[in-house]
Amino acid sequence: MRKFYFLLAFLIATACQNSQSQKKDSPKPTVEKPVISSEIAALNTPEKREAFLVDIFKKDQNFRKNEKSSVLQTYGSDSEEYRDFIRQYQEIDETNREKIHAYLQKFGYPIDPEFSRKAKDAPWLVIHHMTDVQQRKSYFPYLDTAFHQKALNVEQLDLYLGRTYEFQFGEYPHWKTRYKPIDKVEWLIEELELKSVSDSL
Repeated sequence: MRKFYFLLAFLIATACQNSQSQKKDSPKPTVEKPVISSEIAALNTPEKREAFLVDIFKKDQNFRKNEKSSVLQTYGSDSEEYRDFIRQYQEIDETNREKIHAYLQKFGYPIDPEFSRKAKDAPWLVIHHMTDVQQRKSYFPYLDTAFHQKALNVEQLDLYLGRTYEFQFGEYPHWKTRYKPIDKVEWLIEELELKSVSDSL
């Protein structure tokens, strides 16, 4: 499982770097905010909320894993087709950000047992793709709560915090010696000047 999350982090980092190098204008969401608000308001059952989150997860991963590979193999990274692809997935990312932001504000993090693994991972993935440090930090309370409620594991929190540290300080915090992941998480929280819910326990 740990290998999966590190592989996922590599794919995310590559995607974010491509996004930054290709982006000239801020991407716009493919769905307007009033439409998103109506969509969120309609999530009045656990089943609808599950489907909403899983859909975001699938769009995120299909775009990065399947479609990106296909476009690269067919046209190459210097092609207009690939640049169009980057612009398209920036718009999808922005839409996902808007949707997750609205979802979290209304419902909080999906920590309940009835949510699937994909549903629980969807907000984490979307937040992890963000490149603005303050924006990433603003979602820490949600991820921290999810971690303490066992909706996220320590590797996921480590990856999110490590990537945030990299955006803020310019280098990823690799620890060369053996360590417990929770020790690194606690160190990152302190270095990033974040406040964990565990501080008040």
